[in-house]
Amino acid sequence: MNVTIVNKEPFDCKKINILDALEESREKTVLEMREQLLHWGDNRRRIPKATALRGQYLFFSHRLLKQRFAESKIESLRLFELESDIYDVLYYETQPLSITVDGRRYTPDTGFITRSGEIYLEELKPKGFKPSVQWVDRFAECRQHVIDLGYDDLTLRYVDETLNRYKSLRSLYRYGQYLDFNFVSELPEKFKGSILSLSEKIDAESVIEKIYAAIFYGFIVADLEVLVSLDAEVLLGGI
Repeated sequence: MNVTIVNKEPFDCKKINILDALEESREKTVLEMREQLLHWGDNRRRIPKATALRGQYLFFSHRLLKQRFAESKIESLRLFELESDIYDVLYYETQPLSITVDGRRYTPDTGFITRSGEIYLEELKPKGFKPSVQWVDRFAECRQHVIDLGYDDLTLRYVDETLNRYKSLRSLYRYGQYLDFNFVSELPEKFKGSILSLSEKIDAESVIEKIYAAIFYGFIVADLEVLVSLDAEVLLGGI
């Protein structure tokens, strides 16, 4: 089943076999990723169960069929992005590993593997974070250590939790369980109009929920800077 994924920009389209892509996400990760992925199993910082129970951010991946634990709100918001980026992100983890740099332990917040096999680690900070000189020097040391281990990079990523984009992703995420690739493959090749208008063109059960799921995973383009509603305009086929 070949479908068109429209990624980020309306005219950035690519044909892929989406059933194969899903199979990769679920089964091929550990078998085909580079040797560095093994660190993620043995060297992860252990999070006590009591900590997880007290936390507010338990996150279930509908496409990986695994639960993730986020230690902060900005971490949980980043998970919505990683989960929704089915086009580029094959696999992702929180607190993927711990390393020792100059006698001190360092644990990145998130890590993800791209479909081209690159492995990136991330340090997440809120938008207003102002690093000290000492923090910058320490981060540079950790980044170099990560690169020396063979990972592609350790990046500092600022998360602005006030953006409507995150609010939209959070509201759409709960429909992820309705993702239906047969439904996606039967969407109109070209469409521009409201979600309600699109739903009236499709004969399927739970059609609104499936449209929302397709928006979350990027198969249908919507402006996520505007809170998604039945009247929101969506796009198919780069019209």
